[in-house]
Amino acid sequence: MLVRWVWLVVFLSFCDGNDPFSVVVPRAPVYGLLGSSVTLPCSISPTLNAVNFEVLWFRPQEGHTPILFYQDLEIRKNPRNPQFQGRVSLIGGLDKGNVSVKLENIRLEDKGEYICRVEKTDEGEEWYDEATVSLQVRGEEL
Repeated sequence: MLVRWVWLVVFLSFCDGNDPFSVVVPRAPVYGLLGSSVTLPCSISPTLNAVNFEVLWFRPQEGHTPILFYQDLEIRKNPRNPQFQGRVSLIGGLDKGNVSVKLENIRLEDKGEYICRVEKTDEGEEWYDEATVSLQVRGEEL
């Protein structure tokens, strides 16, 4: 009987629906025009104030070197992927769970996958979630 109660307690602790948040991105690719700017959408659900969270954007094919790293209320300068220096920024709205980035002066080599990772540390416990956004780059059409 004790084994059943232990199993029930363990099961309920994993199924109580108390995950702090999940990262939400569009399923369809995002399209940007060569030389212009594009927003890579990412938010957390339920809507939470993410000002005190850690936000990391990176390209999986380039390791975990971030194109943008937000931590301790500021965007960190290092480490950072140098090909994105001065071209990427948070678009605002962290207080509403919006962790999207704006990529300026799109290049052909920007095409591909980007991972949005959000992390929260609360009372010694760490929680994170991440999701992938796909960027397609179009050239100027005549």
